[in-house]
Amino acid sequence: MLDISARQHAETVERTLPAPAAGEPAAVILPPSETEPSASSRGPPRPAQERRFYVSIRAKFAAALLASCAWTALSIYLSLPWMHDLARLASWPLAVFIVGGIAILPGMMNAFLVAGLLFDRRPKRKELVAYPGVTILVAAYNEEASIADTIRSLAAQNYPGEFEVLVIDDGS
Repeated sequence: MLDISARQHAETVERTLPAPAAGEPAAVILPPSETEPSASSRGPPRPAQERRFYVSIRAKFAAALLASCAWTALSIYLSLPWMHDLARLASWPLAVFIVGGIAILPGMMNAFLVAGLLFDRRPKRKELVAYPGVTILVAAYNEEASIADTIRSLAAQNYPGEFEVLVIDDGS
């Protein structure tokens, strides 16, 4: 990635933009804030933290599916007496449909959800060493009354990386 200073970038932008009409700026470029610390002045980098074992998403899915299938098998085994009693009063297909819809299927979905949540151990979020440069485009159409407030508001933001603001006037 190229490291371009704000002045070099402004000169490049000025060369690439068409010349504005008389008395109307085509673009306004704000340099990065002088008060924000640069990436090099934030202190020494932190020592590498211990690496935690991270299980892939496919392995987590397989483990959650295996756990939910085991729960379903146990549920079916435990519900067999209930299905036998219900099958005597109605038919076997109706008993399987009722018990499966009331207990087995919801139990399998809940077991999969709980197992998936228990197996989910995401790695810790890494802090950025340097933030990328950002260009903010502001389209200005009949904005004479409020464009100054908009630019001041953008200049007061606290993005830690370099940023520039381009105000694009369409000649209105």
